[in-house]
Amino acid sequence: IILAIISFSTFLLTVPSFPVHVMAVMLIIGGNEVLWAILVEMQGAITTMQYYRIAGPLGQLIHKLVCIIMSLVSPILFRIMARLPIYIAGWAASAFSLFFVCQVQNHRR
Repeated sequence: IILAIISFSTFLLTVPSFPVHVMAVMLIIGGNEVLWAILVEMQGAITTMQYYRIAGPLGQLIHKLVCIIMSLVSPILFRIMARLPIYIAGWAASAFSLFFVCQVQNHRR
């Protein structure tokens, strides 16, 4: 549910209305923080301590790298089309959501 809220809120950013934009940003930030806390707790609960020592920092590193890449690429995309960075972020959030749901389903089997 949180993944769907984040993905939907990312696409809400394309609506040319300031109140909608503010609400979408609040939902994205709030959803990301809640999701990050849940994912870290889930990862710690289902992995061994030795694997968690590698996977925990690696997950944070990948998260930060994606943020850096988006911050570097977004101005270039913005020059092409004003809402293009938002569209790409929305599709990336949706793709990650589907990937995550599939991984959880495969792990349950």
